Amino acid sequence: EAVRQLLAHQPDTAPVRIRGTGPVPALGNRESIRQVLLNLAMNGAAAAGPDGEVTLELDCTAGVASCRVTDTGPGFSDEAAANFGTPFYSSRHGGTGLGLAIARDVARSHGGDISLSESPSGGLRVTVRMPV
Repeated sequence: EAVRQLLAHQPDTAPVRIRGTGPVPALGNRESIRQVLLNLAMNGAAAAGPDGEVTLELDCTAGVASCRVTDTGPGFSDEAAANFGTPFYSSRHGGTGLGLAIARDVARSHGGDISLSESPSGGLRVTVRMPV
């Protein structure tokens, strides 16, 4: 909810919706995990643009907490997908390429990971998985 509220005030970005039931417990530093979700949601909102949408879907199954960040943007090119999480690689004009790299490092330092896939809507889905 804090991520959604922060992005609600950003101009020219897609709105963020949250799906899922209640809080999802995860082991880790609350602020670090919030920063990971904020980076992913900001990337999705920028990619989707003001007419698009970003959804954070929360789930907890089999001892794993997950958050799927899905946007309605153009998705990743094959080159961008191959460089997912590579520091200093960015397909976005003015991007530093550090957001995804840092997000992946933080997730891994907490015993989790981040993966990407195409979303059913044609955009991008980035999934953060953390132990509960």
